[in-house]
Amino acid sequence: MFINDKYPVRRNPKDWRGVIIDDGVVIGSNATLLPCKIGKNALVAAGAVVTKNVAARKIVAGNPAKIIGEYK
Repeated sequence: MFINDKYPVRRNPKDWRGVIIDDGVVIGSNATLLPCKIGKNALVAAGAVVTKNVAARKIVAGNPAKIIGEYK
């Protein structure tokens, strides 16, 4: 699920932000991504709630998502 606003009560579309996903990213089932950037070749675990940017080659999981590993 992609969310375009961290504060959904705002009604002005000018305040909305998107999710930016670089090449090679893997996103698990039922992950929720709030406005952020997911770096190249990162992995978002199933069910993760991503509230902040994820650097390239990092593995994140949990609610809120935290780095649990990285690709070498």
